[in-house]
Amino acid sequence: MSKEEFKEKIISLINKFEKDKNHYLSKEYLEAQVREDFINPLFEALGWDIENRKGLSPFDREVILEKGETTGKPDYNFSINGSTKFFVEAKAPSVALIIVLLMMFI
Repeated sequence: MSKEEFKEKIISLINKFEKDKNHYLSKEYLEAQVREDFINPLFEALGWDIENRKGLSPFDREVILEKGETTGKPDYNFSINGSTKFFVEAKAPSVALIIVLLMMFI
């Protein structure tokens, strides 16, 4: 993806959010949906193979996604050559992140 295509994708995601902002910030808009609508497309635009289109083994895939309710596991595990580089914990936009961050450190 070129720099211009990346910019267009990000602007598209921002516009999508702004268009229906009240819905996305409501309690009815769940984490699973925000992952599909915004987080996955963002990381795909950044070049990560979210859906394992390369067909890599479970040990070598770039992104491992947690499905459904998990305890103590991040929603995303990003790896390069089987080595974890960072984790991402997704939350619905209605969740107050300061509370989530404080809970992580307690």
